[in-house]
Amino acid sequence: MSKRPKTITLLSWFLMVVSGMGLISFLSSIASLPAGQVASISLVAWWFVLCVIPLYFISGLFMLRGKNWARQLYVVLGASSLLFGFVVFPFTLKMVGQFLFLISTVLLLYRTRAHLFFQQHSSASNNAQPVPQQTSDP
Repeated sequence: MSKRPKTITLLSWFLMVVSGMGLISFLSSIASLPAGQVASISLVAWWFVLCVIPLYFISGLFMLRGKNWARQLYVVLGASSLLFGFVVFPFTLKMVGQFLFLISTVLLLYRTRAHLFFQQHSSASNNAQPVPQQTSDP
């Protein structure tokens, strides 16, 4: 079994820490709002905070464990967040930075060492044979 590349470790922890900070920041900011203002927060913001941010955290957590689906989840989330961002904030410096970050992380996730790490972990879980259960005949 190959050792986990440092880029996978760093990116996974980065995703988990930033996701946790984003969730805590959002929840602490709405805690001080009156009930009427909390109800006025857009559904898109709630969807992002309650669905997308936890998925980024889950992606980071399971990438540490070598799960290939977590790597693919990150790419899908990153691409969809980028597309959504281009609709909301077209051609801003923030979007250029997000685009460059996504491209660089995808390149790191699909480098040869990273690819071998995910491939070995997925083949190890696929090769696990179930233990046959013994039945007693009456």
